[in-house]
Formats: sequence, C-alpha cells, structure tokens
Amino acid sequence: MTDADTEVPTTAVGDYVLPKPPRGGEVPLTIAATSSASASLRRAEAARQLGARSLALVECQQQFLAEVRERLEGLDIAIAEDSRARLKGAVRATVEVLDWCDAVQRDLQRETQFACQGWLPHDLASFCAELAAAQTGGQVLVAGTTATAWWGDGAVLATLLAAGIELVRERTSGQGAVLLEVADAEGVHTVRIASSADAVEDVDPASATRFRALADRLGAAVMPDRLGVAAPGMVVRLPASAAE
Repeated sequence: MTDADTEVPTTAVGDYVLPKPPRGGEVPLTIAATSSASASLRRAEAARQLGARSLALVECQQQFLAEVRERLEGLDIAIAEDSRARLKGAVRATVEVLDWCDAVQRDLQRETQFACQGWLPHDLASFCAELAAAQTGGQVLVAGTTATAWWGDGAVLATLLAAGIELVRERTSGQGAVLLEVADAEGVHTVRIASSADAVEDVDPASATRFRALADRLGAAVMPDRLGVAAPGMVVRLPASAAE
C-alpha cells in the first residue's frame, strides 16, 4: 500500500463512487462455485500450510519446554549452594522462557480458531494469479507480493474479486487490461483492482450492488484508487485476521 492510499479516508462501501442500488430490491447474492479440481488443490495446499505451521510451532514449544526443564533441574541442584541473588536471576531467566511458551501458545490457539471457522491461510499473490487465469473476456494481470498469509473465507474473497474485475471492466467498457495488485503493511492486506483504460459513465447498478454486498459479507473496506475517485479502479482492504 502506498502513502497515497493511506492518506485517502476510508469510506463505507455504499458511499463510495459506486452507483446506488437499482429500484425493486437487492440483487441476489451468490458465491461462485470453483471447479472440483481447483478446490481440491487449494484445500490440499491449505492443509499443507496448516500442518507446516502447526508443526513449527509445536517443535518450538517442545524446545522451550525442554529448556525450562533443564533450567529447573539446574535450580534444584543450585538451591543448596548458590547465593540468593544467583537463584533469583535463574528464576527470572526461566520465567522468560515461559513467556516465549505463552507466545507460541497464543499463535497456536489463534490459528486453530481460524481453522475451526473454516478459514484458510491464503497467499494473495498466488490466490489472485489462479483467479486471473480463470477469467475470460480480457487480460487480467497480477502484481505485488505479501510477506504474510491472509486468513479468511477464500470462496467469498474469490467471488468479491471476480465481481470487482467485472465492475472495473464495465467502468471501462471492456477496454484495457485489469490489474490485481496485492500488498500488505502492518498486518493489513489489500488488493488493488485497476485498469489501463479510462473510466466511462455508464455502469450497471446491479454490478455495483453485488460488489457492495460481497464486500460487506467479507467485512472488507473499499477505498478510492490512488489515481483518484474518477479512476475506474479501487482498493479493497481485507479484514485483519488478528482483529477477528
């Protein structure tokens, strides 16, 4: 995310430059189904990431606990010989190791709770690349990287970004290429949906309504593109996993 993006006040999705909902009720909200092969591969990759992450945390916890045991055994021997000051120092050092154990425990609990909600860790660059490859009707490019995975509902995110691509195409009459630019800063993940073409005025309100409903469902915020509110693009700020 650039400084220009952060300087623009976040607006409610319904108040942003998107057209107002059409009269006669809301457009039905549906989540696009992914192919069974693609969904299976995504689940397998997510399971691999979850397993690798959990294994690393468990092994780290095991090392910390072994160190605590070693320190306590040393204390047991030192009680009869060492001074009070040295014993207090040894106790403080042992408590520090326990603090590290607490930190690992919090990470394990947090990520397990995410998994229990059906959330998966997503590499946004790979996620968007797969989404772009499945798009028809025009070129979709992907740029940027993220240092951390985003935890959330991948099906809703995929449908939201697909709706955003369609909305940007409508705002440019299908001209130019669409860009998905991912970034993360201070735990906040963003996807910028932009176009190489200029915006036009004629946009189907139903497309904007569907995009707005999907953003609300995911808990995402929509900000104007750094090129300004007149540009066809937008920045989608995903909900922070740590705050959920």
